[in-house]
Amino acid sequence: MHAASDRLKEAFDKGALLRPSPDRLNFVDLVRAVARLCGVEEFEADPGVDRLCREIGRADHYVFILIDGLGLSILQALPGDGFLRGSRAIPIQAVFPSTTATAFTTLATGHWPSRHGIIGWWTYLVERRISA
Repeated sequence: MHAASDRLKEAFDKGALLRPSPDRLNFVDLVRAVARLCGVEEFEADPGVDRLCREIGRADHYVFILIDGLGLSILQALPGDGFLRGSRAIPIQAVFPSTTATAFTTLATGHWPSRHGIIGWWTYLVERRISA
């Protein structure tokens, strides 16, 4: 176990893995920016949300398309003159954990996984020895 944690720490230290951070533009910022542009006033001011609001801009209508599993590494492997890669504006960091259930719950609530509590499809309940 110790060797695995050392390899994980090394991957973070070398930049092969990124630690989740609210200091980088992220999916929560994007969800909150779109919500704010649509008139939702629930969320406090935040530099990332403000930046994305400026980048997206005011409009009468918005179309939000989420492609599950499409990360930056996959996007960069697409043809440079293709629509998806050619339309990319600003890279953002995913929530952690970056599972579908977690990201979709963030999309629905505008909150970090630590607040909405959905961290995946399954949860193991130690005291009952069951997965729910």
